[in-house]
Amino acid sequence: MTRTFLLLCIIACLEIAFAHGLSLQNDTVNCLVINDHEVECSGKRFLDEGGGKLSYKSSAFWINVSVCLGLVLIAGLMSGLTIGLMSLDLMTLEIMKNGGNEKSKKYAEKIIPIVKNHHLVLVTLLLCNAAANEALPIFLDKITSPVIAIIVSVSAILLFGEIIPQALCSRYALAISAHMAIFLKILIGLCFIVAWPISKLLDLILGTHGPNRFERKELKELIHFHSEAQKGYLSMDETTVIKGVSDSWFVGRAFVGTRLDGKNCSELHDSFGKLIYARI
Repeated sequence: MTRTFLLLCIIACLEIAFAHGLSLQNDTVNCLVINDHEVECSGKRFLDEGGGKLSYKSSAFWINVSVCLGLVLIAGLMSGLTIGLMSLDLMTLEIMKNGGNEKSKKYAEKIIPIVKNHHLVLVTLLLCNAAANEALPIFLDKITSPVIAIIVSVSAILLFGEIIPQALCSRYALAISAHMAIFLKILIGLCFIVAWPISKLLDLILGTHGPNRFERKELKELIHFHSEAQKGYLSMDETTVIKGVSDSWFVGRAFVGTRLDGKNCSELHDSFGKLIYARI
């Protein structure tokens, strides 16, 4: 019998005595110990709610264990989806939708409507992740000591709620996000009242999230990284032609309006472009 439980018995006796006007010297109060955390005095039960932990033999213990496992899974899913969805660019998804293979087209069509609401999705995922992380120690405290609850909570969240989910979702972001599209829409609906005002505030302060567009030099480097020299899908001839057309357009535009031997450079540029296309 713990010291806390003995204190509970004393408090129960005093409460019954004062309730019935009994004398502490001459009268007695009969109490029946039901279990290690519950006592009954004069037909009234008193429960020690915080002094003891749930026994593994009780159903409440396994319910709390199941809730803890569920919270870890939810935290991991929210963390992984945050990394996966935030790494997907709208332009990349549009390219996959219009020019990818059948599987990529299918995945992109599911994800694009969700990714367009960038801040709303971000706030929803972070809100659910924070709720799961904060609720986990509360349920762990009912089945184990506070020190063990903190150690288990931190270890479980770090390994199964952060490292593994983020590693998987960063590697297979498109596929995982597409399969969780319906779940995400339901989650956004459940958190909409809280998440929507915050997302609108972010839109107002930071602006809406749009597709990333490349400048001319960046586009040339992108073409280079898709060449055979970089283990890409474009042959060296294709890479050279694409870069050459881009360079010729830039040079022609830079000298429009300049006179050369009585001709406008725009006319020379048109003639040069026709020659290139004829050779191709």
